[in-house]
Amino acid sequence: MPQSKAAGPAVAERDLTRCYAHTPTGALIAAVQISTRSMLASNWDEVWEKQTYGPDKDATLKELRTQFGSGSLGTPDPGELGQVAGFHFVTYNDDTAVIDVLMRYSDGSLQVGPQTVRWDNGDWQVEINENAQRRNVRSAAGFVPWAGI
Repeated sequence: MPQSKAAGPAVAERDLTRCYAHTPTGALIAAVQISTRSMLASNWDEVWEKQTYGPDKDATLKELRTQFGSGSLGTPDPGELGQVAGFHFVTYNDDTAVIDVLMRYSDGSLQVGPQTVRWDNGDWQVEINENAQRRNVRSAAGFVPWAGI
């Protein structure tokens, strides 16, 4: 998971991470950390409760709890999940960042997923919005390569 002494997270308790910097880099790291932990962490439901918001948060969380209880959301098969390959800030201000995150999959395909994060009560939170459209792209042109920050 990405982390930076300057951008965070400064605190990690189990799989809940917090104290990200109120900067574009802090927003980016929070977006990747929180969205990943919301699906893979052993305490994923706590991550959802404390670090997400949005129009579809409650309904999606209820559906996940109905399907999985408080247990694991499952272990992905090797190569099933994409790796972050790049990013592009669509917008950034003190309250909100919209970041296109480029993912590369084991078959070489590339997909962009928009991530919106907001600054709330001294930290970043990830928006849960089922209408956020992922799109396939042919190249990483226009994205900052993900190679550590």
